[in-house]
Amino acid sequence: MLTRQRFESSADGDLYIHTRNLVAELATLFCGLAACAVPLMFLVDGFFGGRWLPARLAPLEILLVLLGLILLGVLGVAVLLLLDVRETLFLSHRLARGERRKRNLFGGRERVHAMFALRSATALEMRVYRTDARRVVQAWLLMADGTEQRLTPELMVLRPGQPRTDRWLQVLAGYLALPTPDRVIELPVIGALPAPPAVAAHRHVPTQTPEPATRRPAPSNRPSHADPAPPPMAADGNRLGWFARALTGLLGAFLSLVALAHAVELLGALSMGRLRVASSVHGSGHTYLWSEAPVGYLMHAGAGILGVMVVGLLGIACLYVAVAGRTRRPR
Repeated sequence: MLTRQRFESSADGDLYIHTRNLVAELATLFCGLAACAVPLMFLVDGFFGGRWLPARLAPLEILLVLLGLILLGVLGVAVLLLLDVRETLFLSHRLARGERRKRNLFGGRERVHAMFALRSATALEMRVYRTDARRVVQAWLLMADGTEQRLTPELMVLRPGQPRTDRWLQVLAGYLALPTPDRVIELPVIGALPAPPAVAAHRHVPTQTPEPATRRPAPSNRPSHADPAPPPMAADGNRLGWFARALTGLLGAFLSLVALAHAVELLGALSMGRLRVASSVHGSGHTYLWSEAPVGYLMHAGAGILGVMVVGLLGIACLYVAVAGRTRRPR
């Protein structure tokens, strides 16, 4: 009921199956608008109400508040523009391939999530994967060479016997010229779902006999000019776009400022031998003195130092990712 599907056939004979999940779209819209509304409300209240930041705040605290508001607004925009909540299954006999495409809430930023060949398709199967948490029903396309490809959109929940599921299977089987699956195959999978659909898995892997050591040719010291050149390196899939780098940089700067503010406060408390620890949201707390309670003073000081180190390292890591433009180092 909360999933919408639209079937579209192009003039070239291609099939488009558009899937929308209303729950995911509403949740994305609410979170994005709520995150963008907080900085806007602060600006409106400041301009028209004259209530800006309190004068008793330190410059570092003012910078931290402003950076947090900017980060919250950017996060709201990122949720609205970067999250993929719509999916399209593209099938083309003309191109002999299929694609699973994803788009954001507004139908833009389309990207190909998986691509597979349609030649030599032999069967269409419905499978049930039973995990520890749920029961997942998926549709798989089987090829003559033993490979298989998942066709079920991530935003769609298949329920055998329902009219929407039957309609989706009939359109899919009719376009692929395959019989509609009339039974569901139970596969006892516990703990995790199958491998991602971007990599086709082989159903039958032949057993390979280890080759005897005597058949291996001896290494030659002469340079071989007949060997083919090594394949070019694949494009680095871990590189981030400019928007993701800006968002990661803002998050790293915010975490670094949080760690710096707590470090300055902690250094002041350690230099005076007086450490105040908040215990509730109403502002009350307890003050530990080195001369009266050294054990409690050391415990809370150590916890504060550990928290500053963790938050600071996270901020530095985010800043490194923003500057380098990738999530991990290239091999």
